Amino acid sequence: MSTVDRYGDYELLKYLTAGGMADLYLARSPKFDGDLVVKKIQPRYVEFTRVVSMFIDEGRIAQALEHPNIVKIVDVGKEGGTYFIAMEYIPGRDLLAVCRRGVEVGNFLPRHLAVAILVQALRGLQHAHEKAGPDGVPLRVVHCDISPGNIVVSWGGTVKIVDFGISRATIQLRVEDHSVAGKYNYMAPEQIRGERVDARADIFAIGVILYELTVGKRLFRGRPEQVMRLVLEDPIPLPSSLRPDFPERLEEIILKSLDRDRDRRYQTARAMRDDLMVWMAEAGEPHDKRQLALYLRDVFGAEKKRESDEFGAEAGHDGDEELVLEKGLPKSESGVHELPLLVDPDEPEETSGNHAVHKPSADSAKTRVDVPPAVMKGAEITRPMLNEVPTGPMQKPMAPPRGGLLVIGVAGAVVVAVVLYFLFGG
Repeated sequence: MSTVDRYGDYELLKYLTAGGMADLYLARSPKFDGDLVVKKIQPRYVEFTRVVSMFIDEGRIAQALEHPNIVKIVDVGKEGGTYFIAMEYIPGRDLLAVCRRGVEVGNFLPRHLAVAILVQALRGLQHAHEKAGPDGVPLRVVHCDISPGNIVVSWGGTVKIVDFGISRATIQLRVEDHSVAGKYNYMAPEQIRGERVDARADIFAIGVILYELTVGKRLFRGRPEQVMRLVLEDPIPLPSSLRPDFPERLEEIILKSLDRDRDRRYQTARAMRDDLMVWMAEAGEPHDKRQLALYLRDVFGAEKKRESDEFGAEAGHDGDEELVLEKGLPKSESGVHELPLLVDPDEPEETSGNHAVHKPSADSAKTRVDVPPAVMKGAEITRPMLNEVPTGPMQKPMAPPRGGLLVIGVAGAVVVAVVLYFLFGG
């Protein structure tokens, strides 16, 4: 886009990417502060009932969640014959890009910082899982697609969960059919089997990520049929069998989160988060947002030394938008990327009864850093939510274009493409 285009209340400043069945734009609006991301369903999919239902569900569910560790939806609506979601712009990188970059520059994410990132992610999941509607009835939100690509770390050290495109909740419009959608590599056994899922499926996914980040090796890797067998049947290698110095207590936490029997798994994100926080306190390593911000500045400001393998892209998919965006970072005279250090303030935790109530501080607004967005793959947002969807017979949408690498998750038709991408070459 060479000029600014108008789209309802929004100025579309720049076309970002196509992902699944939607287009994403960097945008601004006089109604909201700061830069935004506007996600629009591509016109050719507007008449597909299930696609639109899933898109509106994404906005409806994320809109109901107000938390510093969940991407904020500011507007959902219909304009110019198509549906859109407007969401906050997140300057930073997703966890997948962080892992790749760490490998490339020879400075992989330290174990204590990996745990600190997932503690923040669990805080967001805790809010989503425990959220109730205005009537006090639990919404029973399950993200269903927790993966490194859907966890974003801002340059200031704040972690946000994005992309509620296939999430489930009591307020969803589409009829629950227990279809299998998501990435097999991070999918709980019950989700692969097509059973009803609850919060414990998200906990399993966090366990997989925790294993991979702290061991430095992918856990379930291969083609779809191989991955499903690994998740459902094969023994999980002990972290200590691969890393003899692996902390015993951390290994226990990981294995409990990965129990194939969900009744023996952590039952809540709160319980897993509490155990990880105790482990971090005992480990004694600094792990606050400043340390995360310093690490991001170091690795994305360093020169690339090697190609990422374990956390690399699948062969034939070298047009990775997340790594291409890196070219836009400011450089010094020596040609090395430079990032300003910007540390986000911590959000206080207030207690109410037996549970912690998390409220953002009044001054927690992020100062804008003029660097590319981490991933525009889900930052979400609201206006009075739309309830109408196109009527008529269900139609099967066309296969999505293959070029977009940002996972929007607005329809089951993109699942195969998403799975293949996240296998990284088997």
